[in-house]
Amino acid sequence: LWGPDVLPLWVAEMDAAPCPAVVEAVSSAMARGDTGYPDGLAYPAAYRRYAADTWGWDVPLDAARTCSDVMGGIDAILRVTTAPGDAVVVSPPVYDNFFNHIAAEGRRRIDAPLTPAGRLDPDALRSAFAAAIAGGGRAAYLLCNPHNPTGTVPSRAELETLAELADEFGVTVVSDEIHCDLTKPGKDYVPFASVSETCRENSITCVAPTKTFNLAGLQTAAVIVPNLVLRHRVNRGLNTDEVAEPNVFAAIA
Repeated sequence: LWGPDVLPLWVAEMDAAPCPAVVEAVSSAMARGDTGYPDGLAYPAAYRRYAADTWGWDVPLDAARTCSDVMGGIDAILRVTTAPGDAVVVSPPVYDNFFNHIAAEGRRRIDAPLTPAGRLDPDALRSAFAAAIAGGGRAAYLLCNPHNPTGTVPSRAELETLAELADEFGVTVVSDEIHCDLTKPGKDYVPFASVSETCRENSITCVAPTKTFNLAGLQTAAVIVPNLVLRHRVNRGLNTDEVAEPNVFAAIA
């Protein structure tokens, strides 16, 4: 269908061979019969090293938990940070599965649209956060950083403003950062939790190697929760919903 000079990159099912080191590691695991359940902290430790080397982000080892995939993790997170009928704020145009999962969890969706230039809009966020807590319930904000589908990479200043508004209104920021490696040269991605203490203490970050390294079929992700109180709640949610473990090949990959 495609010529040799075209590399189709459809969502996460890219027409590209996986990294040879991944193929070797997974093949070796199968050959030696390492086909049980994953165990230990090797995967979170690997992500911790990667984050430090790539972005200078110091992720506490005990803050990272594995899960099967980002959206499964987000479902579990919404169930412990909000209640049925509570509001979840999003900034469209955004990944359409956000809408489906919010509705499936029985939460109310409130929009804080991006500006025409595709940037986070402080005024829209303020209005949406105010509406989200108007009834007295809890609220969460689903951040897409970098943004899908616009490709916009929020600046440090934008993330600081978002953090201040979320803190003011008591809104928990749940940041989907699955596209963190896929940015244009000169478009520097900044992990939300790395920006400030306010960001760190009021955020849950979801990451995965699936987009960058073409590993979607292996179902692997990590959830990073620096705040200890939030961490206990999220851990309970991940365990209760049985999405805390990826398969063993995913962890190795």
